[in-house]
Amino acid sequence: MAETNFAVECEGVKLLTARQVADALQCSERSVWGWTKNGGLPAVRLGRLVRYRVEDVEAFIARHQSG
Repeated sequence: MAETNFAVECEGVKLLTARQVADALQCSERSVWGWTKNGGLPAVRLGRLVRYRVEDVEAFIARHQSG
């Protein structure tokens, strides 16, 4: 996955918003929320905030690649 200037880095962990994940995957935020809700895309919850680790997004992509 390409580096993004918007990723938050905290102690070496890069976190993305649902919008950033959607932009990277060229899909809707609704799709990202759906994958999160059904457990397919792990999320980090910080109070009311929901963020995604770059490594989890990359693993999600790898699991769903065809071919």
